[in-house]
Amino acid sequence: MVNYKFIPFTDCSANEWDTLVKNSPDGFIFATSSWRSVILNYEELGCTDYSFALAQDDCLVGVLPLVYQRWFNSMESYALGSGGPVVISGIGNKQRGKIISALLGHAESLARKLNANSMNFSTPAFSDTSYAAKWGVNPWCEFGYEDRSSVAQIIDLSKSEDMLWKECSSITHRKHKKAETAKFSCDVCDWRQEVDSYHAIHVETYTRTGVKPRPKTYFADIANITSTKGYHTLFRCQNTEGKSIAYINIAHMNQSAIYHTGCSTQEALENGGNYFLMWYAILHLKRMGISRFEIGELFPGVTEDKWGTGKKFGLTIFKTKFGGEAHRSFVCAKVFPNSTPSPTLKKQALRDCLSATKRLIAAFCR
Repeated sequence: MVNYKFIPFTDCSANEWDTLVKNSPDGFIFATSSWRSVILNYEELGCTDYSFALAQDDCLVGVLPLVYQRWFNSMESYALGSGGPVVISGIGNKQRGKIISALLGHAESLARKLNANSMNFSTPAFSDTSYAAKWGVNPWCEFGYEDRSSVAQIIDLSKSEDMLWKECSSITHRKHKKAETAKFSCDVCDWRQEVDSYHAIHVETYTRTGVKPRPKTYFADIANITSTKGYHTLFRCQNTEGKSIAYINIAHMNQSAIYHTGCSTQEALENGGNYFLMWYAILHLKRMGISRFEIGELFPGVTEDKWGTGKKFGLTIFKTKFGGEAHRSFVCAKVFPNSTPSPTLKKQALRDCLSATKRLIAAFCR
C-alpha cells in the first residue's frame, strides 16, 4: 500500500513546490507559490488558502493549488488562472492516476468539511497533458468530474516568422500598416515602472467595455512578485509623443505562454495599436523560445457587439486574427448536493463583503 502524506503549503518548501510545477506536464505559473501570493493578497476575491502537496517517502510527487471561494461557497483550483492537479514528471500512467486520485480526494474532503457546494478547476489548454488528450476528451472526467470545457486559441510559434505573418488575417495586416503610418512604437518594459500607467489604461478599457476594473494592487503584485520571477513580461505601445497607449501582459513558463491581461486607449484602437503590439509580442515570444502561445479563451456563442462595448465579443474577434487553432480548454466540476455554508463562514463572508464595500466607497470619495 502506498504511503502518501498530505502537506499544507505553509509546511512545504516553496522552492521544491515550484520545481515540481516547472517540470510537470501539468504545470504553469498559476500553480506556483508566486501566483499563490498574488491571489491571497487580492482581498476582494474572498479566497482562503487550502493549497497542499502530496509526498511519498519524503519526496513531493504532486501539488494542488486550492482556495475556498467565500463569495460562491466553492473550492477552486485556481483563481484568475488555470490550476488543477500538478503531478511529478517521468512516471507511468498507473502511478500518475493514483497521485491524481489522492490529490482530488483530499481536496474533496476539505471541500465537504467546509460545506462547499462544489469543487472546480481548469487546466492550461497548452500543457503537455492537454495536448496529449486524444480526440479532445477531457482527461479529468475519469476521476468523476463533469466536463465544462471551453475553447482557447493557440498559436504554434515553432513556425517561421513569414508563415506566422501569412496566417494573420487581412484585418491584422491593415491594422499593422495603419499603426506604422501613425509611427507607433513597441517595446518590452519594466512592469514595476508601469503600474500606474497600466492601471489608468486598464480602468479606461474596462469602463469602456462595461466591466468592473481590478484594483491597482493586483497589478502591483504582478509587477513585484511574478514579473521579478520571470513569469510575466509586459509589452508596451507608444505614440509619437512617447505616451503609452496600449499594454499586453504575457504570462509564460518554459516553452508555453498565455495572453494574460491587456488594455488600450481609444487612440490605440482607432489606429491599430493593439494589433501592432500583439504582433510585436508574438515575434518576441518566438525569439524567447516559446513554442505554444495561447492568445486566450474564445466565446463563439457571443455574437452581439453591443455598440462597441461587448468585451467578450471584441476579445473573440481580436484573438482569432493572428492565426492559430482552436483547442479544448479543460474545465472540471464536481457538485456536492445539499451543501450549506457553516454559520462561521457566512459571518466571515458578510464581514468580507462589508469590508470590500467600505474600501470601494473610500476609493470613490478620494
